Amino acid sequence: MFLNCTAHKLTEEQINTIRELYTEVIVELKDDNSILHSKLVNCPSEIGELQELARNLLEYLKVKYSESKGKLVIHFPIGSPAFNALFFRHQERENLPLCFVFSHTERKSVDEKQEDGSVIKRSIFQFVKFIEI
Repeated sequence: MFLNCTAHKLTEEQINTIRELYTEVIVELKDDNSILHSKLVNCPSEIGELQELARNLLEYLKVKYSESKGKLVIHFPIGSPAFNALFFRHQERENLPLCFVFSHTERKSVDEKQEDGSVIKRSIFQFVKFIEI
């Protein structure tokens, strides 16, 4: 099972890579547990609330790990940098053998000519690969 915890929709390139490297089963956190996803994309700023959120995500991941019979790949990041630091501390203490992946992209700049002759520079992020930790 590939669990997309990020706030972003997977691209076709990512989906193809997931199917090639990991699994056909792709679960979106925002669809599977919208309340938890909403809390993560709107991270609190208080340490106690961040710790509780980290525990809640870990409990959810334990269930998914069991459902996937130990074949769970988790696409991160989600939440604030402070949340991520706390989450990985909690996860390490739990000693769960979870596989986390992060998308690596390259920024490409595209010039778009406007009707008035002006040019707008747009950044496009091209998926390159998943980095496993």
